[in-house]
Amino acid sequence: PLFEADSPQAVITQILTTEPAAPRVISPDLPRDLETIILKCLAKEPERRYATAQSLADDLRAFVEGRAIKARRATL
Repeated sequence: PLFEADSPQAVITQILTTEPAAPRVISPDLPRDLETIILKCLAKEPERRYATAQSLADDLRAFVEGRAIKARRATL
């Protein structure tokens, strides 16, 4: 789990206020493009997430097929 706490309320607080650990910190073998897709799904601001399930599916399909994904990492 990306967020762990002693109570469900504490987990919800973490979800709302804390950025999750980068997936590759938890699983170093995770491919960078897959991490990018995961982070886009976990973005706190709705405008930074996938606009549609189809957009997410397209990127997942591209990743599985070894093609370039459309998602880009957030910049400073």
